[in-house]
Amino acid sequence: MHIILLSILLSRDNMFNKDKKIVQVANYITEKLGGKVDKIQLLKLIWLSDRLHVRIYGRLVTYNTYFAMQHGPVPSEMKDLFEHPTSYFNEYLQKKSLELNSVKPTDKYYLSETDIKVMDSVISDFGEMDIWTLRDLTHEFPEWLRFEKQINKSKSSYRMVMVDFFEPNQTKYRIFDQDSEMLEFSKEDFFHMLPQA
Repeated sequence: MHIILLSILLSRDNMFNKDKKIVQVANYITEKLGGKVDKIQLLKLIWLSDRLHVRIYGRLVTYNTYFAMQHGPVPSEMKDLFEHPTSYFNEYLQKKSLELNSVKPTDKYYLSETDIKVMDSVISDFGEMDIWTLRDLTHEFPEWLRFEKQINKSKSSYRMVMVDFFEPNQTKYRIFDQDSEMLEFSKEDFFHMLPQA
């Protein structure tokens, strides 16, 4: 009984803090890039961080829901926060047209060591790419390729299939070269943690 109650409380805590964590992830990346970042660049770096983290550790950094769109994978909740900033968002990030500026240091309370390690790796490998190169590389991954024909035809968005995040790496980006055993363990952990219907 106590274990069930603790599990419920932890789930509720994560749910209430989801937006705060997303804001802190966005702010961390923005700070690491010199205090300002383009919207497309940020969305792609968050996706790359979530993609790498789930492949290694079996969970997303941000718990975003991902959609395949014309310009690549989009973390839905981060996009919503960018378009409709909350007071908490505005406390840390200032929106100027399609750019974000960090206005307060990241609150690392919401970030784990593995979150930071993975984001640092992603920023090191992809942070200096221009936004259109970054956008184009997202079209090489299976979670976007699954919907390429529909997107090109309709320009609509499609909810990504999370199992595609665990496909063996077919790109030139070695950061995603996890071995099949690790991918299988991470996939099992990820789908085991999802709420059961």
